[in-house]
Amino acid sequence: MFSIVPKDDRHQALRARRSVIAISGYAVLACCSLAMGYLGFARGIGFWGMACLWAVLLLVSAVPLLLIVTGVNRLFKDPSLTIFQISLGILFVTIMGYFTVSGIRGVITVVYILVFVFGAFRLRMRDFLPLVAFAVLMYVGAMLVLHRFHPGAVDVNLEVMRTVILLLALLWISFLASYIANLRRRVKHLASYDALTNIYNRREIFGIPEQYTVFVVYLGYRWF
Repeated sequence: MFSIVPKDDRHQALRARRSVIAISGYAVLACCSLAMGYLGFARGIGFWGMACLWAVLLLVSAVPLLLIVTGVNRLFKDPSLTIFQISLGILFVTIMGYFTVSGIRGVITVVYILVFVFGAFRLRMRDFLPLVAFAVLMYVGAMLVLHRFHPGAVDVNLEVMRTVILLLALLWISFLASYIANLRRRVKHLASYDALTNIYNRREIFGIPEQYTVFVVYLGYRWF
C-alpha cells in the first residue's frame, strides 16, 4: 500500500514528515494571503489572483516531498533538502510581501523568521549565512521593483528600517537555530557511538545492513 511516509527507512520517513510540516506551513501562509486578499489588503492582485498564485506555490512546495517519496533526494549532497525548502519559503514570503499593502508588510517580514526556524533540524551557521543574504536580497529586490513601478506603495525610509531589522533578526535566529542543530548532532553522536572507543555502538552497527539493503533495492528496482 502506498504511503507518503516511507516505512522501510527511518531517515526517509523523518525527511518526509519534515516536508509535510513545511507544506502545512505554506498552507497557513496561503490562508493568511487569501484572508488579506478578501479584506482588501492585497495590492493589485485581489482575492482570486492571490488564490491562483498560491495554488501554484503549493504545488511547487510539494516538489521536495515528491523527491523524498520517490527516493530521488538520495542523489543529492543534502538528501534532507533543508536548504532547498528554506529557499522556497523565502521565495514564497517575498512574493507574499510584494503583493501586500505597506501597513501589513511589516508583519509579513516576521514570517521570514519562521521559515528559518526550519533550519534548526540540521543547518550550521555557515549554511545559514547564504540564506540570510538571499532573504535580504530578495526582500530588497522586491521593494526596489515595487518602488520602480508603484512609487506610492513604498515608504523608502520605512523599508530601509525594516530591512535592517530583518537582517539582524535573521542573523540572530540563524545563530539560535544552528546552536539547536549542534545540540541535536551531539545527542545523536552520544546515542550512536561508544563513549570509551568512539566507534559505532551495537544499535548503529545492526542498522547499517538495513540501510544499505534499502539503498541497493532502490537502485535495483527503480533505476535498472
